[in-house]
Amino acid sequence: FPSHDKVVYFKAKEEQSRKTDLFIENWRKFAQEGLDFYEVSGDHWSMLEEPHIQDLAKQIELCLNFVL
Repeated sequence: FPSHDKVVYFKAKEEQSRKTDLFIENWRKFAQEGLDFYEVSGDHWSMLEEPHIQDLAKQIELCLNFVL
């Protein structure tokens, strides 16, 4: 089902695979209002740990400040 909202996607910089590219393309099709795409440091798991979590938190904060 398509989303009638904008989707924000945080991609780990260390994730570079064809599977990841296909996943992003599928999100683009799903997000009818657009896809905002941000790269953050780390890989799929380490982006949620120190020190990479600081980068993710900063990106999330910027997104929230934009919509609030």
